[in-house]
Amino acid sequence: MKRKYILMFFLCCLFISGCKSIETDRHPASDKAVAFSIENYDSSMKPHIYKFTQHPQRIVALWQNSIETLIALGAGDKIIAVAGVYNEKHLNPEYLEAYKRIPVRQTQIFSQENVLLMHPDFIAGWLFDFTGKGRSIGTSSFWEERNVNVYMNLMNGAEFKAHHTIEDELQYITDLGKIVGNEAKAASLAAGINNKILRYRQQLAAKKRLKVLVVSNFGKTITIYTPRTLAGDILTRLGADVIGKQQEAVGENEYISYEEILTSQPDVIFLQCSPENENMLLKSVCNNPALRNVKCIKNRQVYCIPFYTIRSPGVRIDDAVDIFSKGLIQGSEYDKE
Repeated sequence: MKRKYILMFFLCCLFISGCKSIETDRHPASDKAVAFSIENYDSSMKPHIYKFTQHPQRIVALWQNSIETLIALGAGDKIIAVAGVYNEKHLNPEYLEAYKRIPVRQTQIFSQENVLLMHPDFIAGWLFDFTGKGRSIGTSSFWEERNVNVYMNLMNGAEFKAHHTIEDELQYITDLGKIVGNEAKAASLAAGINNKILRYRQQLAAKKRLKVLVVSNFGKTITIYTPRTLAGDILTRLGADVIGKQQEAVGENEYISYEEILTSQPDVIFLQCSPENENMLLKSVCNNPALRNVKCIKNRQVYCIPFYTIRSPGVRIDDAVDIFSKGLIQGSEYDKE
């Protein structure tokens, strides 16, 4: 209850600081000079051009990828409210101080009414935040009519496109860099990620090409990341063979059985997890009697990778490249012994 009152206090402050009513701010974008445009999508997943008259000054950022990427691009002081970070320990320590300076922070996504009170001029989120259904904060057209541009990320495991590639995340960083007026920093971040992939690939080129299994969820059923997902694309670029179909229906998970894991005999297994559950997950997999004859499990060539580095990661794709590469290097070295 106390938290609810605190949030409402901040919302009232943000509303007052807007200095003008929502209705009086609904001027057609054509009345002002367009400074730049960004191609993204509308709520029906169709390509859409968003026209900006200036760089945003009052940003609402939803989910860890947009929050961390905007902070990395130097726009932390332009963010007025964030939601979707369920544990601050998941944030890159370099971004934590800037995160804590954001006036409104909460785990649950805001309602449309609350966002209206915040008087934003830009909202960054995922596609399902703008469907107009369920807990959506309103459609892209709803916000555009109020001169509030949005940027939505379609990628969250390749649910909405046939393939989720490294280029998707680099484009995301590049677009946000242009939106906040820091294209040079965005270019530097993208170049750093590309160079890191190249260095690791060269390091791995002389080693054995490994078969890799990437597990999304390990329970009664086992879902996996396939070659068409971001995790699969990173590993393939690094020189590994990712277990799973090259193609499957968009929006559908791929499953693998215990028997298929035993038959495929991966050289390395990566398990998606929350860092706080890493030890428990490793123990449950490595001690699973159904997997006792899987060589890489017996040899402890099993590694955890945080979910926020491979599911719409933005700048945290950098961490995914490190984790995957180090696992492949260790797996290759172990195989030589």
